[in-house]
Amino acid sequence: MKSAAVPEHRETELKLLLPPDEAAALARHPLWQRYASSQPYRVDVTSHCYDTPELDIKRHGASLRVREADQQFFQSLKGGDGGAAGLTSRGEWGGPVAGPELDLPALRGMLGHNTRWNRLLRKRTVKRRLRPVFDTRISRTIWALRLPDGGEIELALDQGAIERDSMREPISEVELELKAGAPDKLYDFALQLLDTVPMRLGESSKAERGYALCLPFPQRHPALKAARVDLSDKMTVARGFRAIVGACLAHVQGNTAGVAEGGDVESVHQMRVGLRRLDSAFDLFKDKIAVPDALKGELDWLGGQLGAARDWEVLACSTLEGIEEGDVATLRAAVADTAREKHARAAEAVTSTRYAKAMLACAAWIEGETWCGERDRRRAGGARWRRR
Repeated sequence: MKSAAVPEHRETELKLLLPPDEAAALARHPLWQRYASSQPYRVDVTSHCYDTPELDIKRHGASLRVREADQQFFQSLKGGDGGAAGLTSRGEWGGPVAGPELDLPALRGMLGHNTRWNRLLRKRTVKRRLRPVFDTRISRTIWALRLPDGGEIELALDQGAIERDSMREPISEVELELKAGAPDKLYDFALQLLDTVPMRLGESSKAERGYALCLPFPQRHPALKAARVDLSDKMTVARGFRAIVGACLAHVQGNTAGVAEGGDVESVHQMRVGLRRLDSAFDLFKDKIAVPDALKGELDWLGGQLGAARDWEVLACSTLEGIEEGDVATLRAAVADTAREKHARAAEAVTSTRYAKAMLACAAWIEGETWCGERDRRRAGGARWRRR
């Protein structure tokens, strides 16, 4: 008799990077007195991530681990899509195991016979060659929060490190996991935290950061181009708006890491293109949906930072490089210095708390559908999308 598949758990969470010296301020935050449904508790967590020498699990967009906490072990496989404004929504399958070793038959039973993850774990070249590739050791403090509207959030403060051989990647981050309620409440709560605690969006999961230690040399984040937006005639205007604007936000944020690393002119270009697409989307729907002035102002600020970097990079890398007449060496050097300065300012902008708040506010506005009143919500929700 075959094991029945266990329904996947959808993990919806938001990650914020916390300066280590701000951990004490976070622990004393007044929001805990307002929303905590129980006393916080602390637990030490060690996770062993498994993969093949060729990193087959990673190449298939998943991570496989055994987690130890309070002398209990739990194995899980995570895989799935990301989201906008630091929000991730992934499928997770797993259950308790006897010790730190994987129990693949039990995990495959949870995955279901025909899933792509089960097919991957049945391959001999995979299942016989799985081994620990890196470990995560953290001290986790957990707050259970209940919001006035009934929404529930689990906030975890993680401090520790990811380790592989002699390499160590420090961790200081906050994870907000939605337990009940709508995603916009997760964004709203994060914005309240950012009013007093400086944090920035976490672009990479612990697994992604751990896998970076497995590579022979540091990997730069490639520039991300716009993804196709699937629209249909059956979509309402509201659904079309959310799909288009969500894709634009994903395009912008998908280039954050590349801009922050510096030196990649294409990431700056693509992030700026994403903002222009977002502005065009707002213009497309302007007869039905008014964008808040404050949100427009923040997006304009970001566009200005990226625009200056892009303009000077074009001048340095394209315009002046094609000029051979006369002595332009001094001019080229001066322009290159200015281009680097403008890129550094753009990198500073996208790693700032202001940028995090702008992206969270935009996502909260879209998810909460505060862009229309109840009457307009029904009208926009019922009207059909029409191709032009």
